[in-house]
Amino acid sequence: MSTILLELLQLIILGLSGWMTLTGQLSPGQLISFHMLFRELSRHLWDLLSTLPTLIEASAGARRISEIMSRPLLVERPAATRAFGGLGEGMAFENVSFSHDDAQQHLDQVSLHIPRGRVTAFVGATGSGKSTALLLLLGVESPGSGRILIGGVDLRELPLTDYLSKVGAVFQDSLLFHASVGDNILSGCEDASREKVINSARAAEIDTWIESLPEGYDSLVTGDTCSGGQRQRIALARALIREPELLVLDEPTSALDTATAAAVMRTLRRTAEGRTVILVTHQLRDAAEADHICVFERGRVVEVGSHAELMDRDGVYAALWSEQNNVCMMREMR
Repeated sequence: MSTILLELLQLIILGLSGWMTLTGQLSPGQLISFHMLFRELSRHLWDLLSTLPTLIEASAGARRISEIMSRPLLVERPAATRAFGGLGEGMAFENVSFSHDDAQQHLDQVSLHIPRGRVTAFVGATGSGKSTALLLLLGVESPGSGRILIGGVDLRELPLTDYLSKVGAVFQDSLLFHASVGDNILSGCEDASREKVINSARAAEIDTWIESLPEGYDSLVTGDTCSGGQRQRIALARALIREPELLVLDEPTSALDTATAAAVMRTLRRTAEGRTVILVTHQLRDAAEADHICVFERGRVVEVGSHAELMDRDGVYAALWSEQNNVCMMREMR
């Protein structure tokens, strides 16, 4: 638009000044001088217009960095008086409510149980509260009311560093450092041995690809030098090297194509054996294989059960399942 407007403006001024010259209102020298000045002004104006989008993007990035830097670090709470003794029989939310501000309640009197050694899926529409529940469970936020129990102990009474040392996580957009593959995996547990790095890569089913690289585990890798599936498997290996009791998977396949997502989920299901796993996802095909499904809606847990049980109830989960299947069928028809 800026290019078209500048060109139209030049045509209008050229036509008007040419007519003024023909009628004797301007001399040819004045016409040439004016157009030379206007051309220089147009060039600088174009440079300014070209820079504005970059400035807008940079300001947005700067605001985001400022928000992150202004957040308090995860520090031990004064109430952390109990030693972390593991997940016990599992984790539980007891009448938990939470809101970032008074305008919106993100969680409202949520009560649920997450059994140990099982796969529990959090599902629901965007903004239903499942990611907020995950933040509370990881200790990033504290509930406004109610409590979160880890092995029967209030999370606020546990040393956060001890608790998080037993947690591994794979997120939707997994970060890769500008370093070797081995160092990226090792960042999950810096004092781990080379053998543990290799075993973690093998568990994440990424060892064959790593060994095919020119320098193996010492090969430099970034987010641009590997596929989405490879990046997620490296992130999984980074989580597994911690030997976590709790494995958190937050939309781990949403940015992947169908075939790659299915392969990654097969790996995740295999590595989940014997661990407590929480899967937050919009993809109900992934949640369907979980042992335990919690359905969130408007900040509340409205249904809990297995896939078969929830389908028999013909409630919120069944409606979401039907809607998602219809969308998939329409895409296949196209």
